[in-house]
Order: sequence, then structure tokens, then C-alpha cells
Amino acid sequence: AVIEERGAQLQFRHELVREALLADTTAARRAFGHRQAAQVLRGRPGHDPLEVAWHARAGGDTELAGSALVDAAATATSRFDSALAEELLTEAIAMRDTPNARLARARLRMARWETEGARADARAALDLNGGAGAVELAAWIEYYARDYERAFRFAEQAIEHADDDSLRASCLARTGRVLHARGDLYGADDRLSRGVTLAPSSARGDA
Repeated sequence: AVIEERGAQLQFRHELVREALLADTTAARRAFGHRQAAQVLRGRPGHDPLEVAWHARAGGDTELAGSALVDAAATATSRFDSALAEELLTEAIAMRDTPNARLARARLRMARWETEGARADARAALDLNGGAGAVELAAWIEYYARDYERAFRFAEQAIEHADDDSLRASCLARTGRVLHARGDLYGADDRLSRGVTLAPSSARGDA
């Protein structure tokens, strides 16, 4: 065999073999090989999403490359490296603009209180048909930006279209807070109580 497993990676046994194969392979075949490598690596447990992204990009599969970069950004975020995470998400968006990449960057920016950047990403996700999840995030951003009327409208829209109890409960809590601020205590109590009833235990605290 000319290729061997090294941890979660596939590598040539010798650099000379790799160079010889590259010299004797057309650009189309190389691109195909990179696409195949990206697919194989993605299916392996413990794979490096950056390696998947590199092969996917070299093979011209921008959809897989962008998705892998979003995965790599999630790993960076879990390690509290927000600067790297945003860099990876920005690269993913430049390659292929998707709701997932926009929403991930909006959450990252909101965590740093970069309200305008988060708002721009949420609006882009909405334009890309990001669904109820994009509407819910837009509601949160507007709430923390203190535009309570817009937050209420977005949350109401998300409640109507959500197919997930956790998301619906989050939006009920958002509208409940706005109604409480308006002095509508009965309306707030109704929304918050419904949110508590709907939410799984992991998301019940907010309501």
C-alpha cells in the first residue's frame, strides 16, 4: 500500500511516492482524489475538520469545505479561541454563504457584545432562508440591543414557525420578558409559564 493510517489521518508512506503520483496525474484526477479524501475523512471518528476543508477546497467542493470550516470554528469556540473561530467562519462565508455559518458568527459576535455585526449576520441568515432558528436569534439580538418591539415581532414570528419545543420556549420567554417590561404582567405570566411547560430541562432556566 502507498497510503497508511496515522491517527485520524491518511498519509503517503513516502514523500517520493506522493510527488510521483502528482506529476503523473491530471488536474481533474487530483481534484477528484481530493474530493474523495474529504468524504472519507469526514466519515472517520475524530477527524480534523480543517483537513477535510483543505481537501474539499482543493477538490472544488465548496459546500463541504464551508461546512467543515464551520465545524472547525465550533471546535475553536469550545476551546475559547474566539478569534480563530471568527476567522474560520469568515472564511467559510466568503467561500459559500450559508445560514449555519452566519448564525454561528452572529452568536460568536453577540457573545462579545458586537451587536451590529451580530445583527448583520442574523439579517443575512434570514435572507438566506435560515428558518425559525434565524428568526429566534434575530429576536435575541434585538432584545439585547434594546429594540424590544423588533425583538417581540421576531419572537412572535419564530413561535409561529418553530417545530422545536426548545426554540419555541426560548421565544415565549423572550416575548414574556418584553410584556413584563411593558407592565403586562398577566400576558408575561402566560408566556413565561408556557415556556416553562414546553422547554426541556436544559432550556427551562431562562423562562
